[in-house]
Amino acid sequence: LRNEYGAVRHGESEANVARLISSEPQIGIERHGLTVHGRAQVAENVRRFLETNERSNVDFHIVSSDFRRAKETAEILQANLPRTTPI
Repeated sequence: LRNEYGAVRHGESEANVARLISSEPQIGIERHGLTVHGRAQVAENVRRFLETNERSNVDFHIVSSDFRRAKETAEILQANLPRTTPI
């Protein structure tokens, strides 16, 4: 098979700044999204990835958890990668 897999951790979240462990789905789905800095981290990591990898001609498939910080990270990835499928 020629498939390649990668994992991306979310950027800095509001929970990180508040030094909270946000693992309860009832809370994490609604609260503790990315900070402005966290959004910039994700966009910068995509830029660096594309700069060092010649994969602009492939489709990226993004899978995300329901947690707000993960969904926001996935949306930034989707907006910055050249070719993606729905999250």
